Amino acid sequence: MSSSSSEDSESEYSRGVLLVIALGWGLLSSVTFLLGGIVGILKPPGTITRAVLMAFGGGALIQAVTVELFGELLVAQAAGHVGSVEACWTGIGCGLFGAILSYTVTKVLNDSGAFVRNVNTVRGAATLLKRATIRKLVKRLRTIPSLAVLSQRQLEHLAKAMVKENFKQGQPIIGVRSEDVGLYFVASGAIQVAVYPNAPGDDVSESSKDKGATQPEHFIVTKDKPFGDMTLLVGRPATVTATALIPTKAIFLPQAAIDDVLHGHHSVIDRVVPARVLGWGGIRPVTPRPP
Repeated sequence: MSSSSSEDSESEYSRGVLLVIALGWGLLSSVTFLLGGIVGILKPPGTITRAVLMAFGGGALIQAVTVELFGELLVAQAAGHVGSVEACWTGIGCGLFGAILSYTVTKVLNDSGAFVRNVNTVRGAATLLKRATIRKLVKRLRTIPSLAVLSQRQLEHLAKAMVKENFKQGQPIIGVRSEDVGLYFVASGAIQVAVYPNAPGDDVSESSKDKGATQPEHFIVTKDKPFGDMTLLVGRPATVTATALIPTKAIFLPQAAIDDVLHGHHSVIDRVVPARVLGWGGIRPVTPRPP
């Protein structure tokens, strides 16, 4: 009778200890959430610290899930229900299948626009898109002889200053009296550019007019081709006008950004040999067309 009472007491005691242990771990895990929230409000950690903590937390979570999932295999193996080799390959196969399935589903959803569900993935996608756009713009800027000698950092600075503009058919883009022309790259459509032999602001005498010295040369600028500041394109100043022949989109680089980068680098322009405007970037003179 006494031995039975002793076993019951021992059993109850062991159960109580287990409950206390479980309660303790539960409270500890809850306290960490509370402490993390307090720290995040009062003194948020830096980006690197947050990344380290999130990586540690993610690793601990994956480890806990792994033990929970594969623990059954170890129990079945110890009980002799499955062989050691069978249990090993079953675990590896299920893990690989789950990883491939998770990756495939996530990729399909993200490619369909599901990445918008998360602010971080949206920011990441926007950052990647911005970097790809800057790389394309830098590649275009390198086609300009006077800019090709600039450093990668300077070209990226110029690329970040570029903006997209839309023009209707027949809309003037650059007028005769335009100052600070800047640089354009045609994204789509077509532009008719007229280049006058005199520099902007130069007075043209009547005698030179009679000789036809002020007659402009006309060019049709299409996709990915540049137009604008002739000092950058051909190495000498010239008056330029531009008109959209059809609805056109162009990427514009303001003159202020160009001057800011080239400030103190006048030798860059001097490397472009001044010559009569016969064309640039493969563009050749054409018969003028009405817009």
